[in-house]
Amino acid sequence: MTDLAIARLLSALEGGLPGDLERAVDDAGLSPDAAASARRVAATCAAAARSRLLVDTLYDTATDLAGIADPDQVLAAIAQRTRAVTGADMAYVSLNDHATGETYICQSDGVRTREYATIRMPLGTGVLGKAATGMAVVSTSDYVDDPTIVHLDPIDAIVRLEGVKSILGVPMNVQGRIQGALLIADRRQVDYPAETREIVDAIARQAAVAIDHSARLAHVTAALEELGAREDAGRARMGAMQSLLDFDRRLVEAVGARDQAGIVGLLSAVYDARVDVLSPDDDPGDPILRAAITSAVSSGLPFPVSTPGGQATICAAQVGGSHHGTVVVHTAIPVAERDALEHAAVHLGLAALIDRIEADAEQRSQYELLDDCISGRAEPGAALRARMTRHGVDPRKPLMMLAIRTSLPDALPVVRRALRAPALVAEHGGHLCALAQTAEPCARRVWAALAPADPDAQVGSSRVHGNLGDIPRAHRSADTALASLRLLGGEVLDGDTIGSLGALLEAEQAGSLPRGVRAPALPLVDYDAGHGTDLVRTAWAVLEFGPQLPAAAAALFIHPNTLRQRMHRIATLLGEGWQAGAGRLDLHLALRALMMERSRG
Repeated sequence: MTDLAIARLLSALEGGLPGDLERAVDDAGLSPDAAASARRVAATCAAAARSRLLVDTLYDTATDLAGIADPDQVLAAIAQRTRAVTGADMAYVSLNDHATGETYICQSDGVRTREYATIRMPLGTGVLGKAATGMAVVSTSDYVDDPTIVHLDPIDAIVRLEGVKSILGVPMNVQGRIQGALLIADRRQVDYPAETREIVDAIARQAAVAIDHSARLAHVTAALEELGAREDAGRARMGAMQSLLDFDRRLVEAVGARDQAGIVGLLSAVYDARVDVLSPDDDPGDPILRAAITSAVSSGLPFPVSTPGGQATICAAQVGGSHHGTVVVHTAIPVAERDALEHAAVHLGLAALIDRIEADAEQRSQYELLDDCISGRAEPGAALRARMTRHGVDPRKPLMMLAIRTSLPDALPVVRRALRAPALVAEHGGHLCALAQTAEPCARRVWAALAPADPDAQVGSSRVHGNLGDIPRAHRSADTALASLRLLGGEVLDGDTIGSLGALLEAEQAGSLPRGVRAPALPLVDYDAGHGTDLVRTAWAVLEFGPQLPAAAAALFIHPNTLRQRMHRIATLLGEGWQAGAGRLDLHLALRALMMERSRG
């Protein structure tokens, strides 16, 4: 492969364009497996780029809100960024004219014809008019031929002229006031996925805040002129309005700083009351409050409620149709003064969405790094050390590999807290894997953290010896320990202490198991296959428990007499000295290897 071909391949992987990637793969002459790996890397880069672009879009729009001067410029930027982050052919913002019952496109990006860019249509018609009513998100993959849409012939003609096939529209509203809609459109048939709907919904909420913000700014300006003659009253009202504007600005700054406590503090200062934020999983205890939260989530509006502690007002923090929490202000707030509460809830939802996007990207990055280390694809060297350092793990210090089996749904944060050390933690191979920067045994501590919620949790471990090239072996050793726990029972096992069986099983995982290891047990394997019996398990139990036949029978859930009958059959297949002869160790190892293999499967 030439340097030029390598450079083109790397550029295509980073750029993520399918056509460029396929040409670069062909030029590089990659094998089918290498080409498939290149496509997976390109897909990963593209997903990470989309996540970064969404976070940047929300931050950039928030910055515009903080220093808004020209509302039209902000709406134009929203249309441009919506198109960029979704990859749609066009994006546009409409505003409602309630006096005429119509909605009209005020800003657009990617629209080719003037007729489309200046569409004005009745509310409830088409995708645009239907979304602008605020009832729901509206989408179609074939606009002109969609029978569920209320069509107008002049509008259909404009749509045909623009060449539009697919449209997705999301309402823009603040405190129940429908201001218009944010839409994307494509000149091809597209079934918009939930991820795209969530992105457009998140940006639409910011657009709604921008419109409301600019209206309040205009109102402040008019109020200053109107109240010039009534100086004392004017000062008081001006101060209140300017305080609301400053509140909006500080909310945006708090979102940018990822400061949820700052948002709560701002809201508490506005209403001079205690403010709590309940997560969607929190049970408020009080059935009245629980019912009020349900109503607030379904309506999307602030909701008054009487709690055991007195009057309160609540508002759900929602973005993209997802409930991210509930804001509880412990005081009764008049309807006219609930703007600050709703704005704070919107910003808390946006902050939660940004946190989730970044957490997903971080977890995906950790999985890829762990997978590269475990599989041996990542060569030990400066590049691998730099990747580990970016995740807070110092590869120069001792490392411990853990393989964890647990049924706990949210085990990742539990494991991280229990490790008390920088670590890479991700699901891998049907169980959790952790590569922790620690020299002390930590498997028992991790099990103790999981056990209260999952008593059947099990943890296998192994130290990483020498350099990072030992990580694949350490993972095999920890995985072997976990398989042994599943077979023999127990909670925690160090794979480095299993001994000769562990070495054989690690060699098997590495693809270098010597031939003939299972040979002593093959007569039993063949007999079981032909007769539907389980002599392999029977022989294993007898050798595990030694002369204690009742214990072996109990482990097999059979009567001791039945066990003796099976032992007689085994003796006819292996010879009378199978329990104590010279080949006993070889047979025992073969049986253990077979049983361990079953436990993994």
